[in-house]
Amino acid sequence: MIAYIKVPVLISLLAAFACLAADADSVVIGKVVGVAEGDVITVRVDACEIQSPQLRKEITQLRENVTPQLLKKVTVRLYGIDCPEKKQAFGQRAKKFTSDLVLEKKVKVVKRGGGRQGIIIGEVLIDNNRSLNKELLKAGLAWWDEKNAKDNLELENLQDEARKAGIGLWSDTEPVAPWEFKPSPSLRTLVPFP
Repeated sequence: MIAYIKVPVLISLLAAFACLAADADSVVIGKVVGVAEGDVITVRVDACEIQSPQLRKEITQLRENVTPQLLKKVTVRLYGIDCPEKKQAFGQRAKKFTSDLVLEKKVKVVKRGGGRQGIIIGEVLIDNNRSLNKELLKAGLAWWDEKNAKDNLELENLQDEARKAGIGLWSDTEPVAPWEFKPSPSLRTLVPFP
């Protein structure tokens, strides 16, 4: 059986895909519809601003037929930070903090790159262009991601300020970074079932 797609729908889908796959400095605008962890959110894309003049021209020609319903939801991993895992100390607090600031609200995501499986790596801007990424660091609910944002001294300084003030996860005597965290095995893995 052959599936047929109407040309306007196909053009809309191509425009949406091109918008999301655009250059790293593109801006995705949309509403946050989910918070998986403190540093991972889901955004329903409403629009996209593309910095590349050539790509912007091509998308503008295609975008005339794009409606928000045809644009997809994207997963966004916050650039330059790493929040505690859900089962880790301060993991739920980081998730709640993020939810309180962005859930069901419109945001801008400044793309800093792409991750695995189509995940966008970006800085999430909320009201008055405040950075969610930086707010999490200030609140002591995230580590500066030295590996992927090694040249970002502002993020490093925000982490150092929170650490010195003993805020959030820095109030713990021995905070464990998410990349070192290994949850204890559940009873299920320890007790074999007949």
